[in-house]
Amino acid sequence: MNHLSRYLLLAAVATLAAGVLQPAVALEADGRLTPGEGYSTVYLVDFPSAPQVTNMPATAGWVGATGVGQGRLALGTDPTSGNHFMYYALPKGYVDNTYEATGNDIPPIVGTYEGSSGHKMGTGLIGSDNFGIDPFELYTTDGEYRMTVDYLADVKTSGTRTDIMSAGIKGVNDPLPAGASQWDRRDGNKKNTDTTRVLQIATSMEWNLDTYGPTGSGAISADDIATLSGYLDNSPDVVRQTTGPDAGLAILAEDGYSYQPADPQFADWIYEVAYEFEFDASLFGAEWADPTTPLHTLMTLAPPHASPNKGLLNQGDIGEPVFTLIPEPSAGLLLACGLAGMALRRRLS
Repeated sequence: MNHLSRYLLLAAVATLAAGVLQPAVALEADGRLTPGEGYSTVYLVDFPSAPQVTNMPATAGWVGATGVGQGRLALGTDPTSGNHFMYYALPKGYVDNTYEATGNDIPPIVGTYEGSSGHKMGTGLIGSDNFGIDPFELYTTDGEYRMTVDYLADVKTSGTRTDIMSAGIKGVNDPLPAGASQWDRRDGNKKNTDTTRVLQIATSMEWNLDTYGPTGSGAISADDIATLSGYLDNSPDVVRQTTGPDAGLAILAEDGYSYQPADPQFADWIYEVAYEFEFDASLFGAEWADPTTPLHTLMTLAPPHASPNKGLLNQGDIGEPVFTLIPEPSAGLLLACGLAGMALRRRLS
């Protein structure tokens, strides 16, 4: 991203945030970056080595977009418990929470999902996508932790799908709900990791299911979960260009990053594929959320796995991430916007 593009991005974020800034919200690993949540250190994440998407138009969507676009990484420490939190959103030009029954839906920004089957809930997001291809590494007070985390897995009772949850680390985190008999298609693993100190793992699609599922608004029913029907067969659509060379691409919110749901009842649907963690206070000190701490001394983020993804040469060939710290006060303002201009989304309702 050139200097002008970065300036425009931060200026747009600051302008939007000025109208929605609110007191800090307690950190919670629920899969959603809540407006005003207490993350203190935020990075833009670029993937300059990723194969360039060949059909990206001049107005691809986000400010300074190249290749697969940008992700977000946020770090924070809860001042009461001392526990440490991490939120990692992948670039939507690589993968997102959109899917369609035939797999031929036009993705909202750039790229076409690879393969003839396209992107489906049951053959992409569940039991396949994970973070990362190689375990990602944390450099803790207890030594090196290594883990792979599944995005979603089926929960079954007597052979029937009764829930879809973030799968966490196999066998330890995110225990089965009461009455459920088995996990299905779950591959997460660990090495040299005391998983009792990885307190919580959540994903953005799990948040969508909790918010719009049977215990939430009910837009996604228990039958939809059991049979992957309704909005689990075809994701809530976004506001799109209808004419011209960019027809079918998303009309992004004013933050230059977020999709805008076309249906007001899904105003808070999270389209970013994101992972959120809560770690025990003992694993890190004050350096965790200190913006002066070199990130490579805290972690190595392995390339994610998304199969299918938006047309890359290999399933995980997104390349190594490059991190750019958003300096204060821009980081706080960015998070006050929820990275999504959620206030703008709610105006649709």
